[in-house]
Amino acid sequence: TDHTFWLAVRITIEYSLAVIVAALSVALGTALLMNRAFRGRGIFRAVLTTPWAFPDIPTTIIFLWMMNPLFGVLSEMARWLPWIHNSPSWTLDPRLALATIVLISVWKGFPFYSLVILAALQGVPPELYEAAIVDGADAPTRFRYITLPAIKPTLMLLALLAFIFSYQQYTLIWQTTGGGPAFATQTLSILIWNEAFQYFDYSYAAAVGVA
Repeated sequence: TDHTFWLAVRITIEYSLAVIVAALSVALGTALLMNRAFRGRGIFRAVLTTPWAFPDIPTTIIFLWMMNPLFGVLSEMARWLPWIHNSPSWTLDPRLALATIVLISVWKGFPFYSLVILAALQGVPPELYEAAIVDGADAPTRFRYITLPAIKPTLMLLALLAFIFSYQQYTLIWQTTGGGPAFATQTLSILIWNEAFQYFDYSYAAAVGVA
């Protein structure tokens, strides 16, 4: 019967689904690019792992600097848009706060998914593409009927992993918004921490954890 609990459940599901869709979409596009033959491909693949290797706390600090309303590069780029005249309140606006932590989470996690998808792409037999080209299939058709079915099991596994990782995410959310503003980013992990270590209601925090 606790409204706060069900609000945290809804926010957790929204956050997790947003991270899954965005991270896998970016990872799939990046993997398709990295699967092509071009000069310096090995270097780009190595650089691709950089966001994934960053610890969570330095990542949030860097993004908070980039979102600073005075000198942040993201705030400056946002002001280039004709309908934005002031720096966005990235972590203070309830409408932007959840999108902000989704953006940070996607940047942090997509390299791992991209590398796994890239490995799956390299396992697709090239003879299938050659036969499809002979039959006159264009690139979108080859992607739909060859690439996508071949990597579908990998995408399903990564979707499950992304859901698990985002469902239990704590550090990025706490360092960025602390669950605010107005509980707009309070996921279940943040709710458990607040109930246990801010309100000292350990029994209720344990109940939420079991749920």
